[in-house]
Amino acid sequence: MKYRGGVRDGILIPFEVNPRFSASTYLRAMAGFNEIDMYLQYVLYGIDPVVGPIRPGYYMRSFSEQYVPKEAIKE
Repeated sequence: MKYRGGVRDGILIPFEVNPRFSASTYLRAMAGFNEIDMYLQYVLYGIDPVVGPIRPGYYMRSFSEQYVPKEAIKE
């Protein structure tokens, strides 16, 4: 079996993995769904994930994240 710079027997083999969380993870945490905390609690302590109350509204990203309650939007 030959190995040459990420190709083995003519098949590309990935050699770098860069796992990360989505850019909207922080916005979901603002809404009450902190998936990173739930994941770490489960992996480190075996605690089953519990989703608390979710704050419905609009979550916007720009230079700083913002939460706008649904009641504040005029139709």
